Amino acid sequence: MDIATISGLVLALTVIVVALILDGGSPAELFAAPAAIILIFGGSLGATIITSPLSLVLKLPKFIAQAFTVRKFDSKGTIDLLSKLADKARREGLLALEDDSKKIEDKFLQKGISMVVDGIDPEQVSAILETTVAQMRARHKQGMGFFTAAGAFAPTFGIIGTVMGLISVLKQLDNPGALGEAIADCESDLFAHCRKIKDKG
Repeated sequence: MDIATISGLVLALTVIVVALILDGGSPAELFAAPAAIILIFGGSLGATIITSPLSLVLKLPKFIAQAFTVRKFDSKGTIDLLSKLADKARREGLLALEDDSKKIEDKFLQKGISMVVDGIDPEQVSAILETTVAQMRARHKQGMGFFTAAGAFAPTFGIIGTVMGLISVLKQLDNPGALGEAIADCESDLFAHCRKIKDKG
């Protein structure tokens, strides 16, 4: 498990709850308006799906799982292994590495050693492995792009939810004319304040 991702998520939720309590609210208020939550999360997900191919959308559970997992890479161990394999190949020949290649847990490294054992040209082996890495980066970039797009859509749907909530509140007011006048006065005061700041500058 990726402790950093989990810790960040827990910290963010904790900050939201603490800030709500300090303002005199209750954590239960976060779920007091399920319509807003559905609008933000559902709307953001829907808009992101529109901009993404179906093949990418079907991989969403896999992307989420990868965000909470971490893959450790032992650089020193890999270097030592390659040194031993190179020494064995120099003494016994490349075919002697066939059994060793099957014991390698890293599929990428195993693929490279297997091609070397098969006698494939070194330049071709390098090209194949570099292509494999490039394809992997492209797949990861697609996954990151999906969540980046979702993050861009979320504030927009948040504003839509706010406006819808405002409309709902305004419908329940007994004297909307007074509210309209107050809003106009606030806008007038804000404009005058901004004008003063501009004149001073």
